Amino acid sequence: MKSSKLQLTLGFVLACAALTFGVATRAQAQTFNVLYTFTGGSDGYYETGGVIRDSEGNLYGTTGGGGEVSCVAYYGCGTIFKVDPSGNKTVLYSFTGGTDGGLPSAALLLDSAGNLYGTTYYGGYLACGVPSACGTVFKLDPSGNLTTLYRFTNAPDGANPASNLVRDAKGNLYGTTVAGGNSACLNGRGCGTVFKISPAGKETVLYRFSGSDGEAPYGGVVRDAAGNLFGTTSSGGDPTCNCGTVFEVDTTGKETTLHAFTGAPDGATPQAGLVADAKGNLYGVTNSGGRYGYSGTVFRVDASGREDILHSFNGPAGDGGFPSATLVRDPEGNLYGSTFLGGIYDLGTIFKLDSTGKETILYTFGANPADGIEPNGVTRDAEGNLYDATSNGFIPVFGTVFKLVP
Repeated sequence: MKSSKLQLTLGFVLACAALTFGVATRAQAQTFNVLYTFTGGSDGYYETGGVIRDSEGNLYGTTGGGGEVSCVAYYGCGTIFKVDPSGNKTVLYSFTGGTDGGLPSAALLLDSAGNLYGTTYYGGYLACGVPSACGTVFKLDPSGNLTTLYRFTNAPDGANPASNLVRDAKGNLYGTTVAGGNSACLNGRGCGTVFKISPAGKETVLYRFSGSDGEAPYGGVVRDAAGNLFGTTSSGGDPTCNCGTVFEVDTTGKETTLHAFTGAPDGATPQAGLVADAKGNLYGVTNSGGRYGYSGTVFRVDASGREDILHSFNGPAGDGGFPSATLVRDPEGNLYGSTFLGGIYDLGTIFKLDSTGKETILYTFGANPADGIEPNGVTRDAEGNLYDATSNGFIPVFGTVFKLVP
């Protein structure tokens, strides 16, 4: 649950749609390998955004805590790390919580030159009016030099980005802020924004949410070939539910609510980004709601805004619950993802959903304490292997980076 995960970390830094339900099965003979185990302190802990992979097999990610241990009462403000194919881990940067930012909580973006881009939830412009500041967009070059491309100021430009970034051919970055923007929304806190950052660090607010059109977009955006942006908001929308939306912002800044969630059976509180297919269908997850009321769904929204529920999770002692990470889609149309909780031990799962809606549990966390718990969102290589990181573990495990061969 992204909001819950943030809250855990922030505690120490301060007939609606067509229904298709697959039957869950257990994958056989999968291989789970822990590539690295976080030890806390300067090593970092509480990985929150999952990992990305380069062409040489190196994995990159962020931790929300640890690193510079003098930051925030010795808990640390987070790190950027690299794990090579042999399992050797390097801290590429430790945030200080000052003008450089703190609490990175989303996956990184890698360009062809080896530069990494990301967001921090806190830090940056310290006078922005939000405790611990309003967050940043940053660039880290291959030599480990960090450039803060933009520091948010709350209103009117946004505050507290928690999303992945996407990049266009000209090097512009696109993302969302959870808060800020429209100062008339949520008693001045703002309902969040969709933004663009130029390579020179100029920010353009593409859209400011106002509540009825959605609030708190945690999941970032996906961009089509024409430059239109698509994403989710975790709340707002239908006034009887405030369960979130799927939205489009076109190249002129016009916003369209494609779907407003109603809780049951179509899901509620989407906190992850979307993935699109060649026909323009959008796939995502809701963190709650669904057929069983509270454990979340996998959904599809077509270009006309029609939502289909591809799967409803049934939570503890079942197939998983509370998915909060963006899905991965393979060329055959299979979807892969993680649930933060649920499964036999209620500590998370990795799953596959085929094009017919049949779900397969690829891995369940909790049986082996060394594996870590509460996964964050998978990435996939050309051979079909999955990679991810866990947020937590049973001490002395402070999270892991792992590879799963289905």
